[in-house]
Amino acid sequence: EARRRDEELKRRDAEKALAKETGSYDLISGGNINKAMTFGGVHELLTGNQSKRIATASMNDDKLLSRMAASLENNEPIYAGSYSFNDDAAMKAAGDKMDIIANHAYAIEKVDVEAGTIDLQNPWGIRHPKNISIKDFKKFYQSIDVGQPAKADAVSGPGHQFSDGGGVDAVIDAGSQVGDNVAMTLA
Repeated sequence: EARRRDEELKRRDAEKALAKETGSYDLISGGNINKAMTFGGVHELLTGNQSKRIATASMNDDKLLSRMAASLENNEPIYAGSYSFNDDAAMKAAGDKMDIIANHAYAIEKVDVEAGTIDLQNPWGIRHPKNISIKDFKKFYQSIDVGQPAKADAVSGPGHQFSDGGGVDAVIDAGSQVGDNVAMTLA
């Protein structure tokens, strides 16, 4: 429990620093981070490598599940970005029931290919969507971003590589983490 709290504080502090650097929280939320800074994305900021964005609609269910599972197995950072559905009352209500926040990023923690479900982690430390069916995943999440391990000279420190098990723990040691849409590379 203490480790989880420490991780959440690191994300909060990094998010605050990034908001200060860009001028406001609005400039780093809802996908605006790529507009506010001149870098190839948050994954690049944390690791020195860019990530590959994959539209969830571009793959069939089995292929998408397999791709996400392979990324976790290979300790590749992976996160999902939800659609902006706050203006759709029915979608918002359905998302709320599943702990899915509109226009937000989540680390992908677990993929059960046989069951066709995904567990996600909200970088805010609350409301973690669990056992989301692949149909619901594609309905609420517009894309996944898959990265590569950190470069030796990246901000993560000399020689750092993602380690034991992927998920949020794979990048926590890379230094300060960023919450909201910035922490999405924590997968």
